[in-house]
Amino acid sequence: MNFDKLNLDFGRFKNLFIKKNNTIIINITILLCILLLFFFTHIAFKMKIDSINEEITNTKKTVTNANELYQRYKLQTNERSLQVGGGLLSFIQSFSRSLKLENNITSLRPNPTSTGNEGVSVRIEELTLYDIVEILTKLEKYSNLKIEVFNLAKRFDNPKKVDIYLEITKI
Repeated sequence: MNFDKLNLDFGRFKNLFIKKNNTIIINITILLCILLLFFFTHIAFKMKIDSINEEITNTKKTVTNANELYQRYKLQTNERSLQVGGGLLSFIQSFSRSLKLENNITSLRPNPTSTGNEGVSVRIEELTLYDIVEILTKLEKYSNLKIEVFNLAKRFDNPKKVDIYLEITKI
């Protein structure tokens, strides 16, 4: 077969091939740029979503902790539901008898407050650490009592015992 007679212009095909090749390269480059743009956008949004999810998790933990504290507070408030009904001075006397500490009280007198509430100052001597803890935990159960002053003094004659001075107010 004689190709000369066909009068083919290979230069024209070559230019057409180069133009198509350039168009393909440009299209592939545009496609890669779009894919890279989607990829980086996806990474940015994924990081933001992860950050928000972590913030939600931390908030849930905080809410759970707050709820636990509230439940403990409710339980503690229910435990502090006792109230002193009569006079504070007579209450302290009967309170000390119930703890078998009436002989340890060296001073018990009314202590008026500036707000007009009933108050008592009491000095109790020769107490052990166990006695102090028992006094404070039992007084804490009364929701209308407030310990205004608490002083602790070590005894020199018996280092295992202490003296305390309390100022208690009835709210």
